[in-house]
Amino acid sequence: MDKIEAFENLIEETRFGLIPLHGKIPFETGWEQWCEKKRPFDRADYRGGNNAGIPGGPANGVIILDIDYLEKFKMMMKDRDWTIPTTRLHETGSGLPHFVYKYPSNGHEYGCTSVKDPDGEVDPETGKVRTVFDIKGLGGQVVAPGSIHPDTGKPYTVKQVAPIAPCPQ
Repeated sequence: MDKIEAFENLIEETRFGLIPLHGKIPFETGWEQWCEKKRPFDRADYRGGNNAGIPGGPANGVIILDIDYLEKFKMMMKDRDWTIPTTRLHETGSGLPHFVYKYPSNGHEYGCTSVKDPDGEVDPETGKVRTVFDIKGLGGQVVAPGSIHPDTGKPYTVKQVAPIAPCPQ
């Protein structure tokens, strides 16, 4: 199955609207609008090797927990007594999880946020405090299954097919 077929299968399965990406980056001016209204799928947008992104927010009805530092995230879960409800799970091309949850429908807007390492561990590549996880809601996106990671060359995959659970606190 090629990438475009994988994206079409994802749309059929989830009803997500997708956006075209170069690697992990949206290239369409004003792509954020697709967080609030569903973007029509056009196969031509993904020819030439473009990846696809899943916008968070009300259009797709999802908010995504994007784990960047799994070991530290597990420690934070234990230390703070957090639980992660079973939900749809995607895996990045670098082997990290994207937990897909329902975007809350309580009238509030939920954007994006990054949670940095509470111990202040610095990423040797960037010289900045490491990000443990990101929340991708309104104004954010994650790379969709079927895409290829620009650094590892490995595919993004669906790791667990499950009903999309309500977003945890």
